[in-house]
Amino acid sequence: MVDIQLPGNILLRLSNYASESFDVDNNPLTDDEVDVIKVTGNVVSGGSGSATLIFDEPSGLYDISGEYFDQPNGNGRLELRVNGVSVGTIELDRATGSTSERLTDVFATDVALQTGDSITLIGTRDNNEYARVISLNFDASDTGEVFFGGSTFEVNEADGTATINLIRSSGAGTAEVNVRVGRPVDTATAGSDYVYDTTTRITFAPGVTTQSFTIPIIDDALAEGSETVTLSLTSGNDTTTVGASARLTILDDETPT
Repeated sequence: MVDIQLPGNILLRLSNYASESFDVDNNPLTDDEVDVIKVTGNVVSGGSGSATLIFDEPSGLYDISGEYFDQPNGNGRLELRVNGVSVGTIELDRATGSTSERLTDVFATDVALQTGDSITLIGTRDNNEYARVISLNFDASDTGEVFFGGSTFEVNEADGTATINLIRSSGAGTAEVNVRVGRPVDTATAGSDYVYDTTTRITFAPGVTTQSFTIPIIDDALAEGSETVTLSLTSGNDTTTVGASARLTILDDETPT
């Protein structure tokens, strides 16, 4: 999850919003100040301020929430827009009694974000409710499980290339996995039976459920019999899970003498 602390973000562009250290209980004897942004005092009740930043995380689907103070002396409102389009709102109407409440609520789930998107927070003042916000939180949506299309694959040595397919079972965000080819216990040897980097990163873009990669096969003149290569996956990010390993069998095309 990415937490963007609004007062400290150097890319933040403010309009009728300003940073302040909010004294939570209005008691100068206690050390309970929190850095926030708030609608400025020159904005009348019912008016709004805005804070805009550029999203610089990887593209994908995100659940977006906000941490804020809800004050008992007004019913303000927070709205979040992506590239000018509203994706969700939070009503500031839950505080009771005489003290402010520090809360976190969700603006929207499974929001498709691209690196470079414009994210705008609009706060609406109501009486002495100044729409004070601490941070915006971007939590990457579940990107599902990626696994091999089968537990075993076969390729004839003379074919020159083995194609290995991967399947994603669920999740719509950007999934990343690392493919490892070869283990010390394998009977096939990298460099003489096949050519492949030790690990390769495979990316599933949002909405993509199948991918494949190829392994070049070396057709030697040795009668070695069939040989095997282990294929395994590791997650390339925190939201992608992976399935079990698989085995590639290279079928020899030489006849033993």
